[in-house]
Amino acid sequence: LRFNARQRLRILTVSGNYSLSREMNDSEGTFSLPSNSHDLSADWGRRNTQRHQVTTSVNAQLPLGVFLTLGVEARSGRPYTITTGRDDNGDTVSNDRPPGVPRNSETGPGFRSTNLNFSKVFFLRRDAGDQRRAGGAGAQINVFANISNTLNRTNIERVSGALTSTRFGQPTRAGDPREIEIGMRFQF
Repeated sequence: LRFNARQRLRILTVSGNYSLSREMNDSEGTFSLPSNSHDLSADWGRRNTQRHQVTTSVNAQLPLGVFLTLGVEARSGRPYTITTGRDDNGDTVSNDRPPGVPRNSETGPGFRSTNLNFSKVFFLRRDAGDQRRAGGAGAQINVFANISNTLNRTNIERVSGALTSTRFGQPTRAGDPREIEIGMRFQF
């Protein structure tokens, strides 16, 4: 289920998207192995996707021809599976679950990120030929700065679900920290 909204106001454009999903399947992917090769139906369960996802953005034209884009993204936690860390059923695969525990029964921490983009266009020349070819834009240089994960929030991507692990229930991978990209693009 997906909702989208967009509204243009004088110097602002505000947009937002919300998605609610519930997906079921019997596999973690093409090369995944079942937890019990003797009972394939035991792996039927919720898919490893976030249930709620929200994205919003605000685009604004600031003084001096500077453009600002602010984006915010939030997602509920990704499901993960509790495993024993052993081959309890003798099928030579060590991804067995404790009795009565379905696949993807637990949910990891959610995700939140704020991103910023600043840009400014400088027009280099505008002659009659350029106006006909490029709608009047001519040659230009676009100077920009992108800041991803502006608030430098730690977003956990994976949690250990193996009961035999010393890191059981703890994060094993995090997303990217704040990244700043500054650049220039020449268009003609």
